[in-house]
Amino acid sequence: MMGASCSRMALLGVLVTVAGCAGGRPSAPPPLQGLARANAERRLTAPFRVKRAVIADHLVFEVSANFDALVTRPATGVEHRLERRKQEGQVESRWTSKAGIQAPLRFKVGASDFLAIRTARLRVTRRGALGFSVIARGKVSVADTGGMKNLEEFRVANGVVSGR
Repeated sequence: MMGASCSRMALLGVLVTVAGCAGGRPSAPPPLQGLARANAERRLTAPFRVKRAVIADHLVFEVSANFDALVTRPATGVEHRLERRKQEGQVESRWTSKAGIQAPLRFKVGASDFLAIRTARLRVTRRGALGFSVIARGKVSVADTGGMKNLEEFRVANGVVSGR
């Protein structure tokens, strides 16, 4: 009888331990530090060290806070509209050009220039993993050392450049 009671207590202890582990939120991976962080930052910013011009109808930048200062913002005048929204952990800025090609929205990241003819959005995430991406959509023209290309989409994400 005593053996059965001990077995039940041991089983109860295991169940309580397992339930306690399974009931919580999954833990986030530890933040990158030191050399690992520096290497990740270099990898994510490498595509922007290439001299390139991107002209598109729409631009979307998504960056973690540590890269925020690397993205220059366009000057805004009467031909532009700017809206800002703050949400938990992020700030989003949206620009609209009322004059299209006559007054494009100009951004610069490193050696790369970006012009949005219609709209641009910049979302800065204050918490979480490192990230730096830009997507150009609509009518897209890209000029770099390889020449001029007309695309439907141009993307830089996770340090990789792609287009279609």
